[in-house]
Amino acid sequence: MAKLLVDNTMYEGPLVTWKGTQQYLEGANQVIQGGFNSVKPLKQFENGDTVCTITEIEINTPNCPILVHGADLTKIVGNKIAESRTFYDPRKIIEFCSPKR
Repeated sequence: MAKLLVDNTMYEGPLVTWKGTQQYLEGANQVIQGGFNSVKPLKQFENGDTVCTITEIEINTPNCPILVHGADLTKIVGNKIAESRTFYDPRKIIEFCSPKR
């Protein structure tokens, strides 16, 4: 995956931010191993060097799988990912994935 990223790749979402290729790779790996069942692109739009992808993500939680819908804006530079900003409502993830107190 590293070959698809520019050196200073940046990811920003409601719950986390990663700066640089190493953080991006480590963060993406944790997310994938953390319980994503599937990521289904529903629609994709392109405008110059920016791609918007509308997604449906199924996440494993201790009680049951949950669906989260969101949008991702990805900027492409030289055929590589330069930045990615994800937009979704994090409340469902926080509710189902946070340790109970």
